[in-house]
Amino acid sequence: MTAADEQWKQDQKGALVEDVKSGSWAELGALYVGDLIVEVDGQPVTNVDSLHAALDHATALKEPTVQDQGQTGHPHRVYRN
Repeated sequence: MTAADEQWKQDQKGALVEDVKSGSWAELGALYVGDLIVEVDGQPVTNVDSLHAALDHATALKEPTVQDQGQTGHPHRVYRN
């Protein structure tokens, strides 16, 4: 069991951030390895497939927001233009 596994409840749904590339939207949006993305633009994220679908939908709207529960466990929003 990793530290990330221990951080979230057993039944917590979301997409775990495993890598953040330098200069990426994730880095600019203050996402960190170990964060759990639980919502994108109001749409719940339960796994990686739902994350991709939500990002595709949000991109089409051109005003996406990503909400995750960072390493502190407190939700924060990331806005992308």
